[in-house]
Amino acid sequence: MPLIRLRHLLPKWEKEKPGARSGRRPIGKLLSLLRPYAAQGRCVSTHTPATEEATGNSGPGSSSETGEAGRLHARIRKLAKCAAFCQAGLMRLPTLLLLLASTLVAMAVLPTYARAADLQTYELDPVHSQIVFFADHLGFSHGIGRLRVKQGWFQFDPKDWSSARADIVIDTASVDMGDAQWNEKVRAAGFLASEKWPTARFIGDRLEPTAKDEGILHGSLWLRGIRQPVQLNVRFNRIGNDPYAFRSKAGFTATAHLNRFDFGMDSFREVVAGPVEIRIEIEGIRSKTKKEPGGNGNQEH
Repeated sequence: MPLIRLRHLLPKWEKEKPGARSGRRPIGKLLSLLRPYAAQGRCVSTHTPATEEATGNSGPGSSSETGEAGRLHARIRKLAKCAAFCQAGLMRLPTLLLLLASTLVAMAVLPTYARAADLQTYELDPVHSQIVFFADHLGFSHGIGRLRVKQGWFQFDPKDWSSARADIVIDTASVDMGDAQWNEKVRAAGFLASEKWPTARFIGDRLEPTAKDEGILHGSLWLRGIRQPVQLNVRFNRIGNDPYAFRSKAGFTATAHLNRFDFGMDSFREVVAGPVEIRIEIEGIRSKTKKEPGGNGNQEH
């Protein structure tokens, strides 16, 4: 192979400025210039170190590469290896940068997505949700009444109770005291005023954990058109699949205390005491619909 051509080849590449004439990368330019010579002999080595050792071609110091030819061959080999390595790195650089950017975005988005995925919405199951209340009757006993949950929903994440929300609508006309006459009295204007206010509504906007599976749900109750702050003592029962409904459900038990006089229920003061104890049993069926509680309640409450 003519060594004169190789002598002129290196200065041609080394002196060429990046992007000159052809606009190709200098590394790619060098490889294109060296490729024809690589096929003609050992001036551009493609052997691994193990292969060179086995064949006796160990480099510039070998018997077959001595003098000026050996030094020139060694120079060509080093430049070719360096050029190939750099070209491979440059070709991979955009891919590596894209991969790095994608990883950083995923690291930022996935925690938020995971939190959103854990926060589930549950539509109330009216069949398995009800409200029971107790009021003192002349000191002899506690009268017991029931109210039906008309509709509602709650959001809950077992890992983050602070994200919980609830919106419960109560059918006041459904009150059942276990006696027809008492039912009429409690539905009347002096108590629930069900004809004018057919529903009551509770909106919970903050669940404060107090112990394992227990917390306080802070919110507001609209009853007879009057809004009062109410706190529910909540116990988380379980989340799981209902084997009969084939749906994922969540269940809670809650208790609260309020005074009926605060809501304008003044009838039979001498017979029925003002303080009322409330117990709520709630089951919700997991829903894919996103909900937002209404801050002002409905006008009919």
